[in-house]
Formats: sequence, structure tokens, C-alpha cells
Amino acid sequence: MRIIEIHLQSLLLLVAVFCCITSCTTDDYSTGEGDYSYYSAEMAVLSLSDSLVSKAELDDGRILGLNSPLKSSVLRKNFSQSLMGDSCRLMLHFNKGAETSTTVASTKLHGADAVMMPLIALADTLQKAVKTDPLSITSSWKAKNGKFYNYNLSVKVGKMDEEQQAQTIGIVCDSVSAATETIYLRLAHDQNNVPEYYSIDAFLSISRKQIDDIFTHYGIYNISDPKVKLSVNTYQGKKTIAL
Repeated sequence: MRIIEIHLQSLLLLVAVFCCITSCTTDDYSTGEGDYSYYSAEMAVLSLSDSLVSKAELDDGRILGLNSPLKSSVLRKNFSQSLMGDSCRLMLHFNKGAETSTTVASTKLHGADAVMMPLIALADTLQKAVKTDPLSITSSWKAKNGKFYNYNLSVKVGKMDEEQQAQTIGIVCDSVSAATETIYLRLAHDQNNVPEYYSIDAFLSISRKQIDDIFTHYGIYNISDPKVKLSVNTYQGKKTIAL
């Protein structure tokens, strides 16, 4: 299943695209299967400054060495919603090899999930209201390196084999508090009349840099450890996820 990418006032991004990487010696992306004895799934940032990508930075600060290099051009094409400038943020699925305090070796890369990196829109600059159709938050966590606030979403879709199901997801900043160093965010979601028959996972990250930039925009500087409160409309009602 594939969900197309759409943009709305630079606010809303697509739900997620799941692509699996077997090897980037070709441009093909397909589901890979193998020995999962040392299987791991971790978010990472991959620099696309070179034509081939041979390593990634994990959220615990360690460097993951990729057993097969990945083509930057293919990553840009298939994970456009995961781009951060000249880098790409992905949930990588791999088998772990040798580990040290600073490095991890992958013996097999099974695939990757897109991680949405939406730009945060300021509520006081929006020209029209955004939708907050319900979805579910499966889990949330702050990256060990402090650079990202991460969310695993569960989104309802129609037929699992449909090629395109256009939904949009984005983040709105409603307010900030200098006293408590807290930013109050709202998850925007437009179901766009897509039938709600099945649930799929989608991953979203908010960068610490974006949060710092918003505090600075409001004249608040030197925030040491910002707290993020994300308001989400779920099927059980509105909830606030605090990280």
C-alpha cells in the first residue's frame, strides 16, 4: 500500500510511505526476509550529501554501519516526506552485528519506514482552521540524544492494497510558556473521507531544532530542556501526550 504525498499551506504532510530496502545496488525497493535473530528497529538520520550512504546516526548517538551502501537519489525519491535539508530520517529495520559504545554494525538491512518530519505551523498565522480527525497514538518517546520527539501513530485506511489514499497530517503550535519551558502543539489530521477499515503504523518526529526556533520566534531564549505537550484527537477523545 502506498499513500501519496500532499502539501497544504506548507503545513500538512502525508501519513506514511512504507518501503523496504534490500540493497541499493539497484533502485528496487521490496520486502526483505531473512534471519531475524538479532533484529532491531531504530530511528536514525542518514546524511545524503554523498551519492552513496554507508552509515547512519542512531538516536542513542551511535553510528550504524550499513552492510550495503544506499543510493541517496533513491532515498530522496522514496522518502521525500522524511527529508531534513540534506538528511533523511527513517525507522530502520536491521540485524545487529558487532557493537561498541560508539558504533553498531548491521549484518542485514531488512527495510525502512518513512518518518514524517512536518514543519510546525504557528496557530496565529493560519488563514483557516485545520482538521483534527481522530487517530491513535501507539507510543511516544524522546530520543536519547535529545534531538527528536518521536511518535508512533495508528491511522485508519481503506483497502490495504490501494495504491493511493490521500490523508494529511501536520503539527500546529498553539502557544509556548517561558515559565515552564513548555511548547503546546496540536496534531492536525485530515482523513479526507478515506474509509476506516484497517490500521497502519505511521511514524512522526519533531526536531529539537524546530522547537528551539519557535521559542526564539517568541523571544524566548536558552531553553535548556523544553517540554512538549501534543494534543491529539483520538477515538477515545482528546488526549495530551507529554514528553
